Amino acid sequence: GQLAGMRGLMADPSGKIIEFPIRSNFRDGLSVLEYFISTHGARKGLADTALRTSKSGYLTRRLVDVAQDAIIREEDCGTSDGIIIRAFQDDGNVIEALEERLVGRITQEEVIDPKTGEVLVGLGEEIDERSAKKISETGIKEVKVRSVLTCRAEHGICVKCYGKDLATGKLVNIGEAVGVIAAQSIGEPGTQLTLRTFHTGGVKISGEDITLGLPRVEQLFEVRKPKKQAVISEINGIIEEIITEDNYKKQVVVNPETSKENKDAIEEKKKIYNIPADLRLIVEKGQKIRAGERLTVGFIDPHDILKIQGIKAVQEYLLKEIQAVYRSQGVKISDKHIETIIRQIARLNMIYVRSARDSELLSGELVYVSDFEKANKKVVEENEEISKKNRELLENKKTIFSLVNVKTGEIIVKEGEVITNKVIPKIETSDFTTLIVEDQENKQFTIVKGENSFIERITGNILVSGIKDNIQEDNTKTDNPNDSKIKFNEVISKETGAKIANNDIRTISYAKPDIYEKIEDRITAADIINPEDSQVLVSANKQLTSPEVDKIIKAKVDRIKVWKEIKEISVRDGLIKSIKDEIIGRPIGEDIKDPASGNIVADKDQIISKNLIKKILLYKLSELPLEDGRYFSLEGRTLEFLYDNVVGKIAALDILDPETGEIIINGGKKITRNHATEICNRHLDLIKVRANNKIACINIIENVGFIRRKKFVAVGMPIIQGITQASLSTESFLSAASFQRTTHVLTNASIKGKVDKLYGLKENVIIGNIIPAGTGLNKYGEIEVDYSHEEEEKVGEIFKEAEEEQREKKIDIFREEDEDSKEKISDNTTDQELELD
Repeated sequence: GQLAGMRGLMADPSGKIIEFPIRSNFRDGLSVLEYFISTHGARKGLADTALRTSKSGYLTRRLVDVAQDAIIREEDCGTSDGIIIRAFQDDGNVIEALEERLVGRITQEEVIDPKTGEVLVGLGEEIDERSAKKISETGIKEVKVRSVLTCRAEHGICVKCYGKDLATGKLVNIGEAVGVIAAQSIGEPGTQLTLRTFHTGGVKISGEDITLGLPRVEQLFEVRKPKKQAVISEINGIIEEIITEDNYKKQVVVNPETSKENKDAIEEKKKIYNIPADLRLIVEKGQKIRAGERLTVGFIDPHDILKIQGIKAVQEYLLKEIQAVYRSQGVKISDKHIETIIRQIARLNMIYVRSARDSELLSGELVYVSDFEKANKKVVEENEEISKKNRELLENKKTIFSLVNVKTGEIIVKEGEVITNKVIPKIETSDFTTLIVEDQENKQFTIVKGENSFIERITGNILVSGIKDNIQEDNTKTDNPNDSKIKFNEVISKETGAKIANNDIRTISYAKPDIYEKIEDRITAADIINPEDSQVLVSANKQLTSPEVDKIIKAKVDRIKVWKEIKEISVRDGLIKSIKDEIIGRPIGEDIKDPASGNIVADKDQIISKNLIKKILLYKLSELPLEDGRYFSLEGRTLEFLYDNVVGKIAALDILDPETGEIIINGGKKITRNHATEICNRHLDLIKVRANNKIACINIIENVGFIRRKKFVAVGMPIIQGITQASLSTESFLSAASFQRTTHVLTNASIKGKVDKLYGLKENVIIGNIIPAGTGLNKYGEIEVDYSHEEEEKVGEIFKEAEEEQREKKIDIFREEDEDSKEKISDNTTDQELELD
């Protein structure tokens, strides 16, 4: 048009129309302004080509970096997984036909003709062009095949999942660097894609993101959020209502597809979506919609698909969208190449650890699914062991009190109920502080939950059970150099408590540190029996001394019975109190002498006082002379006091003669008048009697056990990363450091102590190793040679035979040559002879 016609209006670089039109053509000749305006287009074309080349080159570099370790490393990964292949369609237009997508794939299921039942392709067989055509002709819409996306090989890809090599038309060889080939195959046509985002001369189509060509491919490979993100449905359902507010705000109500009977559940699960004003709706009221389908125009964010439909749906979406861009520009790329790259960014064999919990993994790290499953399996096995020990502790024990779940208020075990296997899992998962149970021998146990509660409870108490027999020798060292084992009567420290818990000793017996103060000098109300041999440790009505308390604790006696109230009666003090009004203040009638020594104890006319009476009583005098010549009978008044205050009471202890040690009254016996006479005659002073018949039951030993809390398995989720992020988070720090953010990558690797196992091409190139591709793969280098003497002898014989054959051949050749030469000589002689003649 510009050669002979008129070009007309032009747009400037920003897309605005320049009001000055180009009227002239090249034949007429352009004015300076017209020529300058017309160069915009040419410049734009050149700039576009240059930019496209650089952008395409950078995309190729990133693709190579992310896929360089995708090498065919094994024959078969053994997966039962695969992908369903259908024809790629977009708005009714076929992007890629089923036949085209099937060629070169290995089947994961038998392909059967739906009409005849004939097996078209067997399980694990390759689909060639002929089979693909046959499948297409039978009307089969989808086929399950092995795919790079679902390959379970930890490093690289297996032959069966890759299928046919696109270069040779045969099954791919082990050692083929398919990742690099895929990256180059995708990156190279990048220069043929447009760089334009909008093709409408700067006019924006309402609500639509029309990022096309190379920017769209980049957006997909980097798994970026689209500029204009479509609103998608999270559930399968029907568009129940479209509400419009203020003529531009919209709400879409999606009602889930559920049964008619459960209408209340339907109301709860309804989804309401707020639609931004600049996004055009593409659904109508009453329309059926599936989870992950768009409600509005725009591109779908792959992260939303991951959340709603899972990782496989993301893989399929990325593959379809990338193919759509290339096909729209007339570029044909095999699905396998794109799948190889998608495998690296949306991996099925790797998982993101969202929360490590009680596993040995680390939160936030990316691990292989096999390692993730192994770590969780270990936790499950540990839980089984924990449950086994918990069962041993709780099974067939009777509860003393009801156990209630704090959170729900549910009664887990009633008072007096026997704990069965059925109830134990509920106890393990409930929140409780203490559970008091009784075993079949009526021994009480306080059960706490978790080792921390157990350690806290036993710390500071006196150890009773023989832990030294149960804990391993190495684990019984304490801080005290003179004390290498946890001993009886030792006060339990936090460290000791932790040691006991760590050695999985689930029950221990302990005594409170104030137990000596509590029971020393108390009088037993019943015999204290040794639970091991049923021997009497301390008889009833005996006062407990410190050695006896030690004996009781050592024998692990749970509880003892003592008299609650004991009354100590002083005969002397009681007598003085009863006679003080009669004789105190009166003078003594004559000198009072000690009957044993004859010494004067009190002088005549000495005034009688309390102290004097005490002194006289100590000398065991039976009467006291008064100034009026009468004798005051101390013995008689003592008997009166005993009759009034002691006779009829129960002796709390054995009443002994202090001089001979003879038992006058047995403990627990009633004191009679005869006993009173004996007490008086022997001048006993202190007598312990029961104030009442009330008995106190004191717990000596507390038996405490703990059930371990069950461990929690790690929580993981599939993750999608852009090619840049995937390159940086690769296992190889050498590869990541040579790509981008070198300092960050190397610092992180050194802090974590990472090890590079050199699986990929890049890391081997960096350190100068042979690359693990082609014949550089270990498989081709690791050739084993079996050696045996018999084989060596056989080979030796074969060589000997061969040498002999060679020698014989040589001899035959020499003979033949010799005969030939003789014949020649004889021939020559005859000729000469003839000539002479």
